[in-house]
Amino acid sequence: MGVSGDPDAPFGLTEDHRVLGSPGHPASAEREIRSRIADRGMIAFREFMELALYCPAQGGYYTDPATRAATDDYYTSPAAHPAFGAVIAVQLRSMWGALGRPDPFSVVELGAGDGLLARDVGAYAARLDGPFAGALRYVTVELNERAPAAVTGCVLSNELVDAMPVARFQVEEGQVKEIFVTVDADGRLRERLGEPVTCAIGERLATLGRELPDGFRGEVNDGIRPWMGRVEKILTRGFVVTIDYGGTAQEIYARGKGTLQTYFRHVDGLSPYQNIGRQDMTAHVDFTAVEAEGARLGLRPIGLMTQQRMLRRFGIDRIAAQLREIGLADSELAANLHGVGKLTRPDGLGGFRALFQERDTGVRSVEQIRPSGDDLAQLPEPPVLGPGHIRLREGSYLPSSFEMDSLWPIDPHI
Repeated sequence: MGVSGDPDAPFGLTEDHRVLGSPGHPASAEREIRSRIADRGMIAFREFMELALYCPAQGGYYTDPATRAATDDYYTSPAAHPAFGAVIAVQLRSMWGALGRPDPFSVVELGAGDGLLARDVGAYAARLDGPFAGALRYVTVELNERAPAAVTGCVLSNELVDAMPVARFQVEEGQVKEIFVTVDADGRLRERLGEPVTCAIGERLATLGRELPDGFRGEVNDGIRPWMGRVEKILTRGFVVTIDYGGTAQEIYARGKGTLQTYFRHVDGLSPYQNIGRQDMTAHVDFTAVEAEGARLGLRPIGLMTQQRMLRRFGIDRIAAQLREIGLADSELAANLHGVGKLTRPDGLGGFRALFQERDTGVRSVEQIRPSGDDLAQLPEPPVLGPGHIRLREGSYLPSSFEMDSLWPIDPHI
């Protein structure tokens, strides 16, 4: 989730970082994981990841109030610059127009986190010409909260799906095995292959249409189906916008080593079996699976593109030009332009994907809701960095990563 990197972070591994799971003083999420392994011998990686991230009242990464991921471990598009929220506001206004300007026009943001995107969208929408702001009803909903139902408008998520727990698998002697987590004789967390217990693994791989070679590893997100079911219940008519790190199934399963990634203090690629409950874990989103599940429920895909392309279609270049025209001090202009630039860099946030789906709108392509040149020329004064945004400077947040294969190998002998 997000982009990592910090010039002050350690670039080398300490001796403690080289071990798999520390048996000394485990955190509360790790205690729950070890307790379940003690009861059953091993648990599926999906269960391990769910506990590490969401262990209720037990120090999971997303459930521990002490976690400050946006500053400690990674940063997201809304934090990079409020231009991201401004572009989303322009996008939503175009959708509102395509729907015949309904009042209310409801936007349901799932997994809104600290609410920064909601604040930036609302602030910019209030400055757009016309009655759009008066019709806008923006609702933020966390995964464990009840969402409104039967709305007309848009269901929006930004970096939500990649934070869902995933099942992991490996092909061994022509057979697909699921990856489990167990404890070795020295008390360290280790991986072990076993017969799959997650049905979604076989179901997903059956749709790929090709044999996977021995040693091939990957992930399957079995949370996509229930998540899309929830989205379908929210939306009666309108659009779904899903922005996340990932790609098509062809891209995801071309890697052969999986896409699971960890983020801890702006260093990525460490073992998932250390810093349990204190580091993020994420996997690339299979947008082909999201499209397929949506289509099954009546949500038609109308476009999949990079975040860079999406932002440029909905006004980011105009906003960048405006920033140069409003008389900012040199240092402020540089900071704002640097933040905007981070949003579109193809090797960073700009490489994220944006999937557009529709239900009962008559729209068949994202191009049909793209604002005209005249609309973009009339955009109000651009937003600038403020409270809640990270002031990125040139040279900051340089990526620091490691190849994970050697850090947490599967031990077939356990």
